[in-house]
Amino acid sequence: MEITFEETRGRIHASLHLNSIGPDALITITGGDMPHIGVVYTGGKDGIFQRSVFEHHKEEIIVEKIAMELLAGQWFEHFVVIGGIHVQKISLAEIKEVISISDILRNRMKEYLIQNPPFSIMEKGAV
Repeated sequence: MEITFEETRGRIHASLHLNSIGPDALITITGGDMPHIGVVYTGGKDGIFQRSVFEHHKEEIIVEKIAMELLAGQWFEHFVVIGGIHVQKISLAEIKEVISISDILRNRMKEYLIQNPPFSIMEKGAV
């Protein structure tokens, strides 16, 4: 399964890509003027295994919320969440907009997974 969710408001654009890889998933949330990798979380049914935040990157709250959603849903055995949203000369209002857009994308992903569960650890047991 491969699906993309996108949202644009003003000069801020972000997209969330969900790729299932067998019982696992790779999720990226990127956007702005220069999409990049700023934060990486890895986890699985037993919790968050590792988090990496590159210097001067502020996307951790966005990536952490997605990782927590994946933990709560128990849809995947393992997952990697990557995030990087950069907007040049961003204002405080636009920072709030980035967070709002990210929440919208996360909720769309959650609703999609509820309606189209790719894998349920609770039902199928550990792989």
